[in-house]
Amino acid sequence: MANSVETAYKIKMFLNKFQIRTYVINPEQTKNFKKSIVHFFNIGQFNVLILIYGSSKQGELVYGDVLNVVCFDLP
Repeated sequence: MANSVETAYKIKMFLNKFQIRTYVINPEQTKNFKKSIVHFFNIGQFNVLILIYGSSKQGELVYGDVLNVVCFDLP
């Protein structure tokens, strides 16, 4: 999780340097699109999902078998 869209994309670009497949779930994306991205994460299309803190309302997304949630905040 990240605090802003800018921070989320900085994290994504950093992880991409190490060939870690990531996707940023943006607050402006629709509920169905977010569910689709989580589905592709669960089947292995992405190694890391980056959510912007507050981008999902309680119960809006079903995360399935997400094992770890890490909150990032870059200086």
